Amino acid sequence: MDKAGGLMNFTRNICLSLVFLSLISQSSFAKQKKTTCFPQNRLFLKDDPSESNITEAQFNQIIDKIVAYYKPIVKEHGHELVAIKNWKNGTVNAYAAVNETTKNWEVNFFGGLARRPEVTPDGFALIVCHEIGHHLAGYPFYEDWGSSEGQADYFATQACAKAGWGGNAQKNLKSKKLVDSVAKEECDIQYITTEKRALCYREMDAAYAVAGLFSVLNNDKTTPEFDTPDKIKVTETNPSYGSAQCRLDTYFHGSLCTKTFDDSIIPGLSSKGGSNTIAAEKIAGKNSCMSADGFEVGFRPRCWFKPLIKN
Repeated sequence: MDKAGGLMNFTRNICLSLVFLSLISQSSFAKQKKTTCFPQNRLFLKDDPSESNITEAQFNQIIDKIVAYYKPIVKEHGHELVAIKNWKNGTVNAYAAVNETTKNWEVNFFGGLARRPEVTPDGFALIVCHEIGHHLAGYPFYEDWGSSEGQADYFATQACAKAGWGGNAQKNLKSKKLVDSVAKEECDIQYITTEKRALCYREMDAAYAVAGLFSVLNNDKTTPEFDTPDKIKVTETNPSYGSAQCRLDTYFHGSLCTKTFDDSIIPGLSSKGGSNTIAAEKIAGKNSCMSADGFEVGFRPRCWFKPLIKN
């Protein structure tokens, strides 16, 4: 906890996300008013800058670029998007919150997370996307506000990374030589153009890198793979963290979803009857891929999501 002392200046936060990379299933994401909001892990004790794939300059640039894209979008929703960057702090942590005093929508990042040897620059970009997703990704929610963990993961590849990397065809194509062969094959099946395939390769490669850290934080004996999907089928939607494999599966399907996310709305937030209803799911279906609409790939994995609308 002493390593996260920098969080203490946020008084009475409404927690929108515990830590993105804690991956501890018992984490709670209700509308709690706390000074700090994260489960502990001890990976800060292993913080070794010499193993980092990211410099401080890259850390700041990645955050700034994604936040710059979403700032005007959040502004349209009546809030300010504020990024708090703490490169020097070794905490393996990132979180989103609403500041009760300013009403700003905050995303908070720590150098210890970015410096993990498993994390690549693109992998860190997905982390940034995930935290912004808690504010904007929509249905399904934790209670009636912040988007659930799985939905924030799904948003990271279905919407955010596509928005950020869509115009970088030449750089995206470099991932063709790096991406896992199983993921590459699925990208090639789902997308026709070279540009969209290359973007898919890059998202998949970034997701695989981050999945390695998921596994470390969970003390898993095996590493998540694209060809070993989580076999769990939940009986109701799990708003908290799934397994490391489940989270990789979510990135995978988000990347393969061909529907365009509408940045002008937060899908399902103000739905009649509540935010976790069939009405909310129908709105989400207009902005993402749902099996009820006939999608065989690109939908939210059943290892955390239980649709209300039957096929």
